[in-house]
Amino acid sequence: MRRFVKTSFTVLVFPLCAFSQVIEAETGVRSGTTVSTQLSGYAGSGYVTGFDADGDKITVIVNAAKGLHDLYVRYASPSGDKFNFIYVNGVNMGSAVFPASTSFTETRIGKIYLHQGSNSLAIVKDWGYFDVDNLRLEPVGPSAINNVSTAVVTPSP
Repeated sequence: MRRFVKTSFTVLVFPLCAFSQVIEAETGVRSGTTVSTQLSGYAGSGYVTGFDADGDKITVIVNAAKGLHDLYVRYASPSGDKFNFIYVNGVNMGSAVFPASTSFTETRIGKIYLHQGSNSLAIVKDWGYFDVDNLRLEPVGPSAINNVSTAVVTPSP
């Protein structure tokens, strides 16, 4: 007599956090900083400069899927390595290093957690004296375990 085992299991489907996003710094809200076009090689219509006084910053709003994202910043720092604060939704995530670069280059800041919908990202002067061209977000993996489907498998003997 042959026996068939009917097994039921749950498959978790992990949708990616929508898509990668590039946010031009000059489109953000500036405090103590200005838009410039003096240094060549920027993307968009310019870049943000003037991070020289305490509190100088750029804040951008992003619409994102819930979950982890890698944050990258495209910048130039011709006068040496610089450290500046990264804020996510008003929370200081610490100081990030921006290695010396005479032209615009991109550095990976690290993983950040974003809520579903509107999120604020800010770069605030710590050491300052650098230029910000844009910010890029890349989805890291599962945004949420929202889509769960059930499958039924009948193995052959």
